Amino acid sequence: MSQAPAATKLRAVPWHPVLFAAVIVATAWFDAAISPYPLLRPLLIAVIGAAILTVASGLAARSAQVGGLIATVIIWVLWSRHLLDLGETAIARLGLAGVAWAAALVLALILVARILRRRVRRWTVEGATSALNRGALLLAFVTLAMALVTGRAGLAIEDLDQGQDVGTWLASSGTDASREGPDVYAILLDGYPRADVLAHAFDIDNEPFVGALEERGFAVAGASHSDYIWTHTTVPSLLYMDYVEHIPVLEPVVAGRASQQPTIRSAIDRNPVFAFARERGYTTVSVASGFEQVTARKADVFVDSGDMNEFEIRLLAATFLGDVVDLLAPKFAAAQQASRIEHGLDTLPTIASAGGEPVFVWAHIPAPHQPTVFGEGGSVVEVPLTDTFYGDSPMERGEDPTEFRERYRAQLAYLNERILETVDAIVRESSEPPVILLFADHGSSSRIDWVDTEPREADPALLLERTAILFATLTPGHEGVYPDDASPIDLFRLLFDAYFGTDHGRAVAPDPGGQIPPVDASVLDD
Repeated sequence: MSQAPAATKLRAVPWHPVLFAAVIVATAWFDAAISPYPLLRPLLIAVIGAAILTVASGLAARSAQVGGLIATVIIWVLWSRHLLDLGETAIARLGLAGVAWAAALVLALILVARILRRRVRRWTVEGATSALNRGALLLAFVTLAMALVTGRAGLAIEDLDQGQDVGTWLASSGTDASREGPDVYAILLDGYPRADVLAHAFDIDNEPFVGALEERGFAVAGASHSDYIWTHTTVPSLLYMDYVEHIPVLEPVVAGRASQQPTIRSAIDRNPVFAFARERGYTTVSVASGFEQVTARKADVFVDSGDMNEFEIRLLAATFLGDVVDLLAPKFAAAQQASRIEHGLDTLPTIASAGGEPVFVWAHIPAPHQPTVFGEGGSVVEVPLTDTFYGDSPMERGEDPTEFRERYRAQLAYLNERILETVDAIVRESSEPPVILLFADHGSSSRIDWVDTEPREADPALLLERTAILFATLTPGHEGVYPDDASPIDLFRLLFDAYFGTDHGRAVAPDPGGQIPPVDASVLDD
C-alpha cells in the first residue's frame, strides 16, 4: 500500500531538468566517440548547473514543479543554438532540399503539438512534470542503449585505463640501466608551415628562427612536406610509420566501412612506435593537445594541462551559453587555449629534469594552429567562442584575411621565442644530449577553406602552403639522418634506423593513394 504513494511522490519530483542536461552532454560525447575522461567535467557541470537552476527557479516561483518546468525550458532554449546551427547547415548544403527539410520539421512539430492539445484538454503542472520526467528517462535509456549496441560503452570502459599522471611519475621516477639510446622528444607543432611558405603567405621572414635552430645543431629541411592535409591522417601515419592505406587497423575506415572515430583514436592509443620504444626500455610520455580524437592517452605517462579541450569548447559553443561567456569574459576561451600551449611547452623541461629512466616523449602542441590566441609579447587576445573556434582559414572563421594574417604574424613571433626557450631548457636539463624533433602535421591555409576543397583540384601554391611544413631535427651523434624532402611518415622510420639499427628506410607510397604528392616550391614564384 505504501509503494503507490512513494511512486507518486517520485513522479512529482522535477528531476527532468537534470536528466535532460545530462543526456545532452552525454549525446555530444557519444557522437564525438572520444575517451570518457573529457566527459566527466562537462557532465558534472551540467548536472550541478541544472540542479541549481531548478532549485533557484523553484524558489522564485514558490513551486518546485514550476521551477522544474522553467529550468527545462531554459536548458532547451540554450541547446536550441545547436539545433538552429544544424538547420542552417542543412539549408546551406542542400539548398532548396534543405529548406524543404526544415519546413517539414517545423510542420511536424506543429502537428504533434496540435495532436497533444486535442488529446490532453487540460494541462496541469503535476501532469507536465510527470510527462517530462518520463520523457527524460526515455531519452536517457535510448542514449544508453545506443552506447551498448554500438560498442561505445565497452570501449569507454577500456579507455579508463590510461597513462599515469606526470606528477605521480616524477615522484617515483628512478634509474634504468637498460637504456639503448638518448631521450627522444618528438614535438608536433600543429600547423607550422615551412619558411618559404611563411614568406609567401604571411610576409614573415622566419630565417632568424631557422638560423637560431641551426646554431643549436638542428638540421632544418628545406623541402619538407606532409603527405596529408589533416591531423587525423598525419598522426596515425607517423605513429604507424606508414601511409594510412597500409595500416591494417585503419583499412575499414579507408574502405568506407567504418567511421573515423573511434577507430583512429583507438589505433593511435595502440601504436607500434610506442611499443618499439617500450621494448628498448623507454617510458613513453604523451603531452595532450586538447584535440581528443588524436590524443594518445595510453602512453605510460599522460600529461594534460586541465584546460578546456576541443570537446568542451565545441560543446559550449553549441549552446547560447557560449554567447553569454563571450559577453562576460571575451578572452575566456582564448586564455584556456593559451594556457594549454604554455603548459605543454613548460612540461617538457620538467620531464627532462627527472633524469634516470629514458623517456620517449610525444608532445602535441596545438600551435600555431588556429585560433590565434597570442598577441604581441604573448598577451592573450580575444577569440569569439563559436563553432569555428578551431577553424583553419579566415573564410571558415569569418575573419578579415588581412587581420587574420596580422594576428598570425604576432602569434608566430611569440611562439618562436617560446620554442627556442623550451629547446634550450630541455638540453640544459637533460643528463645526456637528447634527440629533439620539431615538425608539423600540415601547414596553414590563409587563402582557401580546405573543408570544401579537393586537394588535387586546388591551386598548387595554395596546396603547397598546406603541405610544406617545418621539419627541424637535433640528432646528436648522427648526421644526415633525414633527407631535405623529409615527411612525417619517415620521422620514426629513419630515426630508428640511425639509433637502433633497424632497416625501415623510407616508406613506399600506395598507388593510387590518398596522400598528397610533393609540390615544388617554384609554384610560389608564379
